[in-house]
Amino acid sequence: MLFSDKLFEKEKIVAPEFKNIFQLALKSQKHPGDLLLFHVNGFYDEYMASIKHTATKQFDPHVIGLGREGHSEADHYNFIHHYRTTNVLQIPYQEHVSNVKWDPQRKQEIESILKAEELSIQVEMLIYLKFWEADSSIKKLYELSQILLGKSYDWYFKIGKGDGIYNYFQKRHEIIRIHIRDAIQGVCPIFSQILKDAYKSQVRNAIAHSQYWFSNYISLN
Repeated sequence: MLFSDKLFEKEKIVAPEFKNIFQLALKSQKHPGDLLLFHVNGFYDEYMASIKHTATKQFDPHVIGLGREGHSEADHYNFIHHYRTTNVLQIPYQEHVSNVKWDPQRKQEIESILKAEELSIQVEMLIYLKFWEADSSIKKLYELSQILLGKSYDWYFKIGKGDGIYNYFQKRHEIIRIHIRDAIQGVCPIFSQILKDAYKSQVRNAIAHSQYWFSNYISLN
């Protein structure tokens, strides 16, 4: 379940840091267009590269726009946005804890609340995977880290295996931990810590492989 007081608590930490990151990115970008490319999703298009050039038509495979990953992200975002705007409880978190404190006279009411909470957590686990497994989410964080480090925008970033023009990264968790979180620790320690707090590979694995159960809290196998 989402609690408004908990969300505001996190916002006090995250919102100011987002402003700091934007200002730092403006100053550190290697090319004045790098932050713009991050915003409009610059990428290398294999299809455009495969089109045969003619004397009158030349096709540049360095393009901008949603792409397949972006269209996928848009659909997932709509789902996440709907959930987060329709499932926020206004009662304080501690009041909720008190409401589910066991009382035999309120057995049915408490069990009903706990069932609703378990269902909401199942949805939130799905959202957790949608974000940390999505190529678009990881690409954005990676490109942002490149800019913050004063490196060139990477047109050829790619998750997977292969060769050729792409810069391939095989494992998502290594990209997140090594090439994003740890890489920016020196220039954005607060943002690095936010990512460390938010991304837990053990939690991700437990969710992905259904290795958890509910008691009064979530237990990971």
